[in-house]
Amino acid sequence: MRLIIILLTLIAAAAQGQTVYKSVNADGTITYSDEPVENSVLIEILDIKNSSDTEQASAESAARIEQMSQVSDRLKQDRLERDKIRQAQEKLALARQQLAPPLIYREEYYRSHYPYRGRRYYRPRPPNHHKPRPTPYRGDHLNNKSVLVPKSKLLTPMNSR
Repeated sequence: MRLIIILLTLIAAAAQGQTVYKSVNADGTITYSDEPVENSVLIEILDIKNSSDTEQASAESAARIEQMSQVSDRLKQDRLERDKIRQAQEKLALARQQLAPPLIYREEYYRSHYPYRGRRYYRPRPPNHHKPRPTPYRGDHLNNKSVLVPKSKLLTPMNSR
């Protein structure tokens, strides 16, 4: 992994120092390319120095790579320590579980319907006869209990009617 990162860094540094050609067309458009344009005239050569030398850049990238590898090693050690702690906690929990008396848990089963008991046969029954209702007295069937009676009959008892 380190070798791949170092090679990629060196390739990027080498690509940084390539020659770039600038050409201007008759229209005034500017074109940049890595090859010179045909029938072109050399006007000026510019020597652009890199902001950092390739040796310095490779040293910096190697230092960064080393720093990253140290960080990854430290993270790996931290992860291993956490795994050991977690395993110890699991063993302790298992030991506590084995020492504790077992819980007896019985789950009740509640039926959601009545059980099917099969088909019942038809059993004829005697007819249910109702007693006839007695006929009401005169005036008892009225909603209004007040009955208009002449004054002469007020003093006579009700049974004599």
